[in-house]
Amino acid sequence: MLLDWLAARTYVFPVNCEDPRIDRAHLDISPADTILTIASGACNAFDYLLEGAAVVAVDTNPHQVYLCELKMALCRTQPYEVAWQVLGQGVVGVLVALYDTELAPHL
Repeated sequence: MLLDWLAARTYVFPVNCEDPRIDRAHLDISPADTILTIASGACNAFDYLLEGAAVVAVDTNPHQVYLCELKMALCRTQPYEVAWQVLGQGVVGVLVALYDTELAPHL
């Protein structure tokens, strides 16, 4: 694949600067839509979910997709307070304690 060949020989640094609030205002996103977006840190993908659309997140860096999946598993399986500890406050110990039993089965 061309991207694999290029990434092995070049430093690739993608930048994701979309503003999903503007996208939502101008694209008239609805639950009938499917949106393809860059996974990045999952922020844009999660924002599009607010309109009920199906979201497909892709990235040339698989770790960004893994991060998106981890955040989704955390939000699906944990109460807000626990998700906030991990995502908002950066309490790594909570993530470590949950990973094997609560999150990994959803990845």
